[in-house]
Parts: sequence; C-alpha cells; structure tokens
Amino acid sequence: MSWVRTQPKAAASALRERLKQYKGKEYFPPERGGSSVVTKEGTSVVEEAIRYLDGLAPMGALASGAGALGLVLAAEDHTTDIGYTGSVSHSSSDGTCGADRALRYGKFASFGECLWYGSDKADARCIVLDLVVDDGVPSRGHRLGVCNPIYDIVGVAYGPHSTYGWIAAMEFAKDWQPNDAAIAGRKVSGPVKVPGQEEAKQAVSTQWKGLGVCKLCGEPILGGAVMDIDKLGGKVHASCFNCRSCSTALKGVPWVAHEGLPFCKDCYHKEHGDKCTACGKPITGGMLTCSLGK
Repeated sequence: MSWVRTQPKAAASALRERLKQYKGKEYFPPERGGSSVVTKEGTSVVEEAIRYLDGLAPMGALASGAGALGLVLAAEDHTTDIGYTGSVSHSSSDGTCGADRALRYGKFASFGECLWYGSDKADARCIVLDLVVDDGVPSRGHRLGVCNPIYDIVGVAYGPHSTYGWIAAMEFAKDWQPNDAAIAGRKVSGPVKVPGQEEAKQAVSTQWKGLGVCKLCGEPILGGAVMDIDKLGGKVHASCFNCRSCSTALKGVPWVAHEGLPFCKDCYHKEHGDKCTACGKPITGGMLTCSLGK
C-alpha cells in the first residue's frame, strides 16, 4: 500500500500492464495460469484508476510493524470471524463495526477499513492493485481508502474465507495509540470469539446459491473457485481438486478418477494400477500379457 501512496505513477504503470490481460470484461491474472475473473466494468475502470494515479501527488508511507500490532489483531478478529461464516461484511457476526474492533486494542483520531476477497494465488501487490481498481464499487471506497492521506498507519490480516477462498482485512488509522495491556491479553487468548457465527453462516447467500455440495469434501458450495468435473460426478471446490494420496494440485496435470476420487497418475498406478508380474512395479505404459501374467 505504501508503494501506491509514495509512487503512484509506478502503480499506474503496473495497471497499464494489467490492461493487456483483459479480453472484454474477462481479466486473466498471470498467477491464475490461464483462468479468468469476470469483472463488472472491464478495462474502463482500470483506465479510470490509471488517470486517478497519474493525477495523484505522492504522500506519506503507512507505518506498520510492531507499532501496528493492535490494528493487526483487530483485522485478524474480523478475518477469523467472517472467514468462517463466509459473510461479506464490515460488520462482525454480532454486528460489531470495524472501528469498535480496533478500539479493543487502542485509540485513534481517524479510522477506516478495506476488505478484499479472492484467490490464494494473488500476492500483496495484486491485492492492492485490485483495491485501487475497485471494480464494481461505485464509490471507489477501497481506492480512496488506500490513498487517503489522513491515515499514517495500517494493520493487515489475511486468512481463508469459506465463500471466496481468502480474505484480507486492512485497518487504517491516524494517530494510533495502542493499549499495550489489551494487546498482551489478546496475544494470549487468541481471536475474539464472536457470538452469532452459526446464525451468520446459515444466513450466507451468494450468487452461487444452489450449487449443492462438493463431491469431494461434502461441504456446501457457496461460491469462490468451483470446478464441474464429470468424472467426479459434478461440482467440486477448486481447492479440493487434489490427489487423494500426495495432495498435488491436479488442475492442468494428468490425473485418473478411481471410485469417485482423483489421483495423480503416479499415485494411481502405484496404489490402484496393474503391477508387473516380473518386477512388481506399477505398469505406467504399454502392457503385455504372457504366461507370466501382466
């Protein structure tokens, strides 16, 4: 985030490169290996963000590190809570707002929060550029939050999200004053246990509602990356599409279905394939049947 704030023209150049990765409203992030993200606004919002950055004066970097630990813990409280429920909200499962989460661990003169949802393949720079582009958000609140000169410190937490894959929470503040005793207690106790999580989880509704359950893990499919694989009987979470033996990700590599489960070819031949009668090793290529057997 400090990179965008202190070098807005460099960030604009990065977005010019991003423009090359669009086909209509489909965005093909390099880290996704050829799969696309369907955007709401296509290249127009990227071009708008470039103009914004080109006109933006450099501003101060955001402090982080040990001084921001209280803000990091506030962010972690939220990612842990709604990461479990699958909600998309600045409010906790019990209705607590971002500012009140931060006040558990310190005081501030000004406060703001940005949330990001997406793939675990996105690195920190990708996440920040996503926020600056702010596709589909009319207010451009994420862009304005990252580039708000009022803020002088930020705390960030990142974790799994049951609907969209991963969530990042960024807690911005001005004149942050940490409460050392509260921070020390929270480091021992762990993330705040928020009431109402099960009710919030049940209430989660997404545009993918009705996709059923994953054929591999048996959990409901509530969005995020989903694959429809006939050989496995239907839809699966992309994160579940791994070899049942060695856990290798199977997207884009040869694999075999056995009794409704996916295996990489090596594990399949080792565990379920034919074995050579003479040497006992798995047969992975051509096979000859003779008086000895296979």
